[in-house]
Amino acid sequence: MTLVEIMVVLAIIGLITVAMAPAIGSIFGARLTGTCNRLSGMVRYAYNLSTLRGKVHRIVVDVGAGTFLVEEIEEKGECQGAELLEDKGKKGSGPDLSGRKRSDEGEGRGTGSEETDPALSGKEVTDKRVKKETLPGGIKFVGIMTKHNKTVVEDGTESIYFFPDGTAEKALVWLTDGDETFTVEVKALQGTGVVHTEELDSKELTKK
Repeated sequence: MTLVEIMVVLAIIGLITVAMAPAIGSIFGARLTGTCNRLSGMVRYAYNLSTLRGKVHRIVVDVGAGTFLVEEIEEKGECQGAELLEDKGKKGSGPDLSGRKRSDEGEGRGTGSEETDPALSGKEVTDKRVKKETLPGGIKFVGIMTKHNKTVVEDGTESIYFFPDGTAEKALVWLTDGDETFTVEVKALQGTGVVHTEELDSKELTKK
């Protein structure tokens, strides 16, 4: 091939790449939207299960593995409402509802751990309408922040709790496709997961 022919081929490849870039971006954008909607649907489902069955449920998010699922808590003590989150979140007042030891660093960013509280062990809900979800290719968790922890967890696992009295734990979950970051906000009183097409500030969690 002559130099001119090589340059023509490279120019054609460049044009094809430029033309395909928006299509690739729209595919990842659709995946991000779809994933956030599935997480939002799981939030509502966990909320409904908790009120219908009269048992505490939680959504367990594994940030590193890119998975989320619903668990039913096998309780050894009373755990009826979101107000318990405030009590359990205080140092020395009981186990951490995340199922892991609390960080003493205060607000900030941290990692999850595999240490669990036996009083808050859970079993996966095996309902055919809800199953363990794995993030599609190109989509990742940025982090998760819950009311009981107030630390942005960027690795390991964290849980969002739903109570039989019709309340849920307020939480923020951030997901990204590499270009955009969306936020799924869990509303405490409505038990809904609101999808925001932007990265909400973690301070939103403490707003009333």
